[in-house]
Amino acid sequence: MQMRKLVQFMVAGTLVFCGTAVGQEKTPQTSARFTGYDVKRESTLVAAVIAYTTSSTTAPSGAHVTLQTAGGVVDVHLGDARLLDAGHISIQTGDTLRIIGENVTFAGTTHFLARIVQKGT
Repeated sequence: MQMRKLVQFMVAGTLVFCGTAVGQEKTPQTSARFTGYDVKRESTLVAAVIAYTTSSTTAPSGAHVTLQTAGGVVDVHLGDARLLDAGHISIQTGDTLRIIGENVTFAGTTHFLARIVQKGT
């Protein structure tokens, strides 16, 4: 009986992995591909928070903050909101943040990806 359960478990696991591999689609090779983050291209934003969400409905998914900079409004992707919680960073409208990151083009749109988020000193 024990051996039968082990075999059933192995068969189920194999089917899951095979089904996952079959269901994947190849990404078309286009010029809109993500080129990767490069620390050499980083810039710094120091601006006031207009809005903050822990899970954005627009890509890329994750936490986003909207900042009012001297040059206009910038949407910043912060990554997983749990990282901000782990760093004890709470973001509220009106806060001033210093964000180090990079503008990255993906799928024809530009996103500012944060590497470092600083609130206060």
